[in-house]
Amino acid sequence: MLLLEKRHLVQNVPRKGAFVTPLDDYFVRSLYEVLQLYLTHTGRKLVRQWQATDIDKLESLYQRMKGCHDNNDLLAFLELGIEYTQASLAYADNYFIISAIEDLWPSAKRCAFVAFQRGGNRVLEDNLAHVRESIGAIKERDEERLAAILAGYAEQQCQQVLDAIHSASATA
Repeated sequence: MLLLEKRHLVQNVPRKGAFVTPLDDYFVRSLYEVLQLYLTHTGRKLVRQWQATDIDKLESLYQRMKGCHDNNDLLAFLELGIEYTQASLAYADNYFIISAIEDLWPSAKRCAFVAFQRGGNRVLEDNLAHVRESIGAIKERDEERLAAILAGYAEQQCQQVLDAIHSASATA
C-alpha cells in the first residue's frame, strides 16, 4: 500500500482506509506541470549530449509507435511512448529526477490511457507528431525548440485527459 501511495495511485486516509486517487483537474494539471519540468530539463541535457545510437533508438521507437498506430494497438503504443520518454532519462544524470519520474509513471500511464481511450486515433496522431518533431529538434541540437515541443505536448496531453474526464462525468 505504501508503494501505491508513493506512486500516487491511492490515498491513505487515517482510520478510513485507502482509496484510489481521483483523476480530477487538480491532480491532472499538477502531474503534467511536474512532468513538463522534469522532461524539459532532461531533454535539454539530451540535446547537448546525444550520440548517434540515441537517435537510432529514438527513430526505431518512433517507427514501432507508427506501426502500433496503424494497427490501432493502443496498449503497445502507450508502452512504446513511455519507452521513448525513458530513453532520454539516461541523460538526466540526477538521482532525484529519475526517482521522481519513476514514481510518476503509473499516474502518467493512467492519465494517458484515459486520454487515448476517449480521444481515439486523434490522440495517437498528436503523440506521433510530437515524437517526430522532438526527434528533429534533438538532431538539430535545438534546446529551445525541444523545450517548446515538450511544453506543448504536456499542455495538449493534459487537456486531452481533462476533456476525457469531463466527458466521462457528463455521460455518467
